[in-house]
Amino acid sequence: RVLEEMHKAGHDIRLDAYTFNSLINVYANSGDVNGVRRVLDEMRVANVQPNIFTFNSLINAFANTDVPDAAGAMGVLEEMRVADVPPDRFTFYALMNAHKNTGDGEAAQQILQDMQDAGVQVDNYTFTSLLNVYVNAGDVDGSRRVMQQMRDAGVQPDAFTCKLLLDVGDMEGARAVIESVDDSKIKSEMLMSLLKSHAKMSDVDGARSVLQEIQDTGRTLNRAMYHCLLEASMGANVADTAGVRAIVDEMRGAGLDPDADTFNMLLTAHSRASGTEGAKTVLGEMYAAGIPPNEGTLRIVIVMHVEVQDVARTMMEKMQQAGIAVT
Repeated sequence: RVLEEMHKAGHDIRLDAYTFNSLINVYANSGDVNGVRRVLDEMRVANVQPNIFTFNSLINAFANTDVPDAAGAMGVLEEMRVADVPPDRFTFYALMNAHKNTGDGEAAQQILQDMQDAGVQVDNYTFTSLLNVYVNAGDVDGSRRVMQQMRDAGVQPDAFTCKLLLDVGDMEGARAVIESVDDSKIKSEMLMSLLKSHAKMSDVDGARSVLQEIQDTGRTLNRAMYHCLLEASMGANVADTAGVRAIVDEMRGAGLDPDADTFNMLLTAHSRASGTEGAKTVLGEMYAAGIPPNEGTLRIVIVMHVEVQDVARTMMEKMQQAGIAVT
C-alpha cells in the first residue's frame, strides 16, 4: 500500500531488493509476520529474489511477535535452503532471540551447534543470546554451563553478560566475570549492576563494598550510586532515618546535592518512622532547598494518607509552579 501511494503521488520508486527489504523490516520490527509475508509475495511477483536480509527479517518478525514463535522462526531455515540462501551470523542471532522466552536450552544449544557447523564465527552476542534463554528460565546451572562454553571459545564477557548472571541470581558467577575483566570502564559498568543487585537485596555492607570497588576503578561516585546505597539501607531498616540521613550527608560531602528522588527516599523513611510530622519535616526541607516535588513525591504522600487535603494540595501547587504536569 505504501508503494502504491508513492507511485500515485508521482514518485519514481525503484522496486529492487533494497526497497522491498526496507519495507519488510518495518513489519518485522513490529512482529507482523503476515505483513512480511505480503511484501515477500509482492517481491516475488516483481521478480525480485529474496536474499539473506529478507529471510533474516522474516525470522525477526517471528521473534518479535507478542509471544515469540520459535517454531515459525526455525521454519524459515527450510525456506532459505530451498532458495539456496545460506544463513549468516545474523540468521543465528535472530533464531536465538526467538528462543529467549521458551526456556528450551536444548534447542538453543542446537542453534549454537548449527552455527559452528556452518563455519560461522561465534562471538559475545552469540553466547549472550544463548545465556538469555537460560536466564529467562531461571536456570542457574544452565547459565553456568554457557559461561564455561564462552570461556572455552575464548570469548570475553561484557557488562550485559554480568547483568544477566545477576538477573538469574548467580552472584558468584557475576563476581568471577568482574574479576576476569581488565578494562576499567567495562568493570565499572559491571560493578554498577552488582551494586543494584546488593541494593535490591538490602545488603548495605555489600553495596558499600561495591562503591569502594567502583572508586578503585577511577570512577567518581554519582547520585545514582548513592541512591542504590539508600535503597539498600531502607530495605534493611525502613525506619532508620539516622542511617538514611548519614548517607545523604555523605552525598553532600561528595559535592552531590539531593534531588527530588533523594528527598523521596528521605520522605519514605521519615514517614515510616514518625508519620505525618516526619513527612512534613522532609517536605519543608525539600521546599527550602528549592527542589520541586515530582509525581513520586505526590504518590508517597497520598499512599500514606497524610493530611492529603493540606500537604498534597500544597505539593501539587509546587509541581505546577515548576511546570511539572500532574496526572
